[in-house]
Amino acid sequence: MPNGRSPKSAARPFTRPEIASAWGIASAWGIASARSVALQMRVTAWLLMVTAGLCADAGFAASSAWAQHPPPERAGQSSPVGREPRAPPHAETRSSVRSGIDATHRRLDARALLPPAPVVRGRAGMVVSAHPAASKAGLQMLEAGGNAMDAAVATAFALSVVEPFSSGVGGGGFLLYYDAQRAVTTVVDFREVAPRKARPDTFVVNGQADPKLSTRGYKAVAVPGMVPGLAKALRRFGTKRLRDVVRPAVELADKGFPVSPQLFVAMHARLKDLRADAEAKRVFLKEGEPYPVGERFRQPDLARTLRALGQLGPDLFTTGAVGRAMVAASKAQGGLLTIEDLKRFEPRFGEPLVGEYRGYTVQTMPPPSSGGTLLLQMLGLYEMNEDQAHLGVKAASPTIVRPPSKVGEASPALLKQANDAHLWIEIMRRAFADRAVFFGDPAFVDVPVDGLLDPAYLKTRLATIDMDRASPSSQIVSGEPKGLKGPTMRRTERPKESSDTTHLVAIDRRGNVVTLTQTINTVFGASVVAPETGVLLNNEMDDFSAAPGAPNAFGLVGAKANEIQPGKVPLSSMTPTLLLKDGRVRLALGAPGGPTIITTVLQIIHGVVDLKLDLAHAIARPRMHMQWLPDRVRIEEDALSDELRATLEARGHIFEVSRPWGNATAIQVLTDGTRIGAADPRGGGGGEAE
Repeated sequence: MPNGRSPKSAARPFTRPEIASAWGIASAWGIASARSVALQMRVTAWLLMVTAGLCADAGFAASSAWAQHPPPERAGQSSPVGREPRAPPHAETRSSVRSGIDATHRRLDARALLPPAPVVRGRAGMVVSAHPAASKAGLQMLEAGGNAMDAAVATAFALSVVEPFSSGVGGGGFLLYYDAQRAVTTVVDFREVAPRKARPDTFVVNGQADPKLSTRGYKAVAVPGMVPGLAKALRRFGTKRLRDVVRPAVELADKGFPVSPQLFVAMHARLKDLRADAEAKRVFLKEGEPYPVGERFRQPDLARTLRALGQLGPDLFTTGAVGRAMVAASKAQGGLLTIEDLKRFEPRFGEPLVGEYRGYTVQTMPPPSSGGTLLLQMLGLYEMNEDQAHLGVKAASPTIVRPPSKVGEASPALLKQANDAHLWIEIMRRAFADRAVFFGDPAFVDVPVDGLLDPAYLKTRLATIDMDRASPSSQIVSGEPKGLKGPTMRRTERPKESSDTTHLVAIDRRGNVVTLTQTINTVFGASVVAPETGVLLNNEMDDFSAAPGAPNAFGLVGAKANEIQPGKVPLSSMTPTLLLKDGRVRLALGAPGGPTIITTVLQIIHGVVDLKLDLAHAIARPRMHMQWLPDRVRIEEDALSDELRATLEARGHIFEVSRPWGNATAIQVLTDGTRIGAADPRGGGGGEAE
């Protein structure tokens, strides 16, 4: 996270001794050989956040961190990314590993509020993404006279090179494109679909879902959509040729870039799986081990593929050499992909889901993402609360609401904070209960979006909130929007999606805007690379309900609405979003993080619109997340004061302190026309402005 470093260096900081033991931490915890996919993915996500958190050059003050670190504002400059990193050793003694783990915990426990990341400010074009090199790729398009779509596509392809563990040409995603001249927003859905050979019981072995089959190897691969989706979006809305927008990605893959701590940890987290595939081992490992942090990492096969893509077009990935290579490898390894699957894939163009909040028009992603609907539902419930006298006004019993260190009534300020946090938690709980049963691909199931957003339905959901007590999730079921009753869900069920995704935003001089989220699902996707292509393939099949009625590796049982069917899009939480006022975009944002994507976007909007925070502080604010099941509230450190937490625990809330999550990116347009771009201090991203 940037913290007063020199803007002249292009390499990410990696100077603390404890960071060098990241390899040892991963080895000591046995992540690479973990039998549990759930444990593997959770620890990987934690390590990625730990590594990002350890990239700061100085400690953080406690409660005054934001005041001590105001966000620097620069015109036309990239975010400073620190000094040249030192490579970690390839061997650690057990004692040094333990000391590294202890140092890591001490470092994180001492850290309080995240300082906001530096922002970019300007009045022309701008790009913000999860990696500075990718943002530079987008800037090149803007400086060459391109528009927001040109910049976004160039950034997306560059991210597939520099963040191969989170997204790539073997994956898919969603985007919203705002055409400023026509004042029209278009949704482009290029998320993967299930192959024609896929069946509801594809991953069932002896009556139970086998998580290895749905997360590792070629059977886990859904039909990739990134290349055809972005190519068609570029043709329809861009001004540049495909060969022009892929050129920066070709150069990054060909010449290489320094390995970031996140990439290093991701390599080690999936070490066993990467070693299991000969091509993945050759591409992503050095003599069978992760590349050291700071060492230049080149992908010559991917460079050739991207160069050929620019010359031959997206057919390269269908009937061309890359498509044939993917299908041949899939067939040889028991996968489901066929040439016919690749030929039949078509990106879907449509209209955004639209709602209103505090005078803003909110445009967001409709199904097959659940994100947009839940976002509007939660914003609607919170705004409706102002008209409900029994919510947000009624003080809870002073025998319940009490600071932990003294006896007596809670202060009015504490009561207000407690009521607000309690309300948000209960709103999240109910929205995610609806998500668990009603959502799937609208081409296959009837998703009651209108009913879920109907004010009468929201009023009934709001009436179930008791401001004195937390509602046990076991007693909260999905509602009945317009009389439609969802199926009864088992106690172990909860929404599932990987946290390994990436987001970017772009705006051009004319005011055209793109907000785009893309993914390959879990860390390094299926951990397989099509021979001689450099193309890492997704494992999006795991985002379906793995088996009707059978729990998966996470102990989850999915609803029938999201069961596997040929040609079906798996359920998603990706939530690229625009806020408009007077017909002009005022905020473009999104985030990675599986189900936390939705609540991350929600809380940034709340920060900007309701709390009147500047964009950098709205993104840096500590977060909380509640997703119905499990029945606990995830919070980042310092999200709640001790007194506030005790107050909420007295109402029955159960908290789980988690490492930072989200890595959001956003661009805000002020009323005077100034554009401000900000990346999340939780990650290593940055912005570029003309």
